[in-house]
Amino acid sequence: MIVVFDGEVDVHYGFVHFRPQDEFPEGEPRAGQRNGLLGAQELRFLHVVTGLHTGRVSVRVETGDQAPGAPAPEWEDVVEASLTVELSDEPDPEWAGLSDVEPAGPPLYVLSTFQDAHDVAVLEPGTYRARWHGLGMDAGNAADVRSEADPDVERYLLQLWPAPWSPDAVLREGSETARCWHETARAQPAPPPSPGRAERHRLRQAERDRERLEFEEGHRAWLVQELWGGVAPRPELEALEGRASMLAAQDRALVDEVFDAPPQVQRRLAAWAARRACVDAGVEHLPEVVEALGALDSGRALDAAVWGDWARAFEVLNPPAPGGDDPQVTLGFSVITFGDDSPPPPVAPEATVVDAVTLAADEHPARAAIGAVDAVGRGHAGGPAFFAEVRGRLVPGVS
Repeated sequence: MIVVFDGEVDVHYGFVHFRPQDEFPEGEPRAGQRNGLLGAQELRFLHVVTGLHTGRVSVRVETGDQAPGAPAPEWEDVVEASLTVELSDEPDPEWAGLSDVEPAGPPLYVLSTFQDAHDVAVLEPGTYRARWHGLGMDAGNAADVRSEADPDVERYLLQLWPAPWSPDAVLREGSETARCWHETARAQPAPPPSPGRAERHRLRQAERDRERLEFEEGHRAWLVQELWGGVAPRPELEALEGRASMLAAQDRALVDEVFDAPPQVQRRLAAWAARRACVDAGVEHLPEVVEALGALDSGRALDAAVWGDWARAFEVLNPPAPGGDDPQVTLGFSVITFGDDSPPPPVAPEATVVDAVTLAADEHPARAAIGAVDAVGRGHAGGPAFFAEVRGRLVPGVS
């Protein structure tokens, strides 16, 4: 056998873990076993008991390729159990492919307590037999606490070698402390089998999926509340995109009513809303506007040279005064603040015209109508009275 650790371990509550680095046991490691000193019910972990409650105890760890001989006569208590060693858990799939993510490999095992951890050995995957030897457990239990000045009253030896799995066993029982722990372990029901690596990966993935679903559902609920007034849109309305959620913020019911209207009604509504914006701004007489409104009425495309560029269109609506400088125009803009019920500032009439005309020309009738109505609704002449007019024009036959 090769000595891989020989030193003192600072115990608390009378236990030491032999575990993979960065992994920690969670269950009851000794319940249902024959022995109560070497808990091995959790896959990949060993949980060993000391007589001393608090203080430093001497521990030696040895590994070998084959089983050692019979335990030396000096050891009062000797027990055995099997340990399954697996590759370190695979990297999180969400980080797969990154250059700094190391592949899974043989784990480094450590001896650890609450505040102490000692590197022991890198163990190759496989099944090992573990033999735990104890000397002086009753003396350690009687002392309870060992200070720095107190003599060492108990010693332990852990031996590991490759071997097929077999039930745990008590090879020697010489202390009253060990006898009590054995009785305690036998009196408890055995826990369910500890999950293997593939099962742990499946459980972790299921937990990730559950957390992702909870986040998506929460985010969806937030969007419905903030963008759709708490009333979830139908999938086909939500897929429409455009200004649907913006009109919903102004009048939740109206966006559904416009969406449900026949296509020919939607087209007439879009052209009417654009004309309404032009009349409100006092620009309906401009040649470029007359041509654009005629195009909307007849289903023709807008003049891209004018309406294909927002700045150019706005300039057309605000021509320079004869013999004077360009007019100084103050543009308004729309601000949407989630959770704020106060109305947004009105948009400049000329900006409303550009918005309404270009949106009314959308190739999709519902998107054109919803966009143009939303644009006018956000203008200085919008509001409940305007939306009442819109509802009146949704009646079939109204032009």
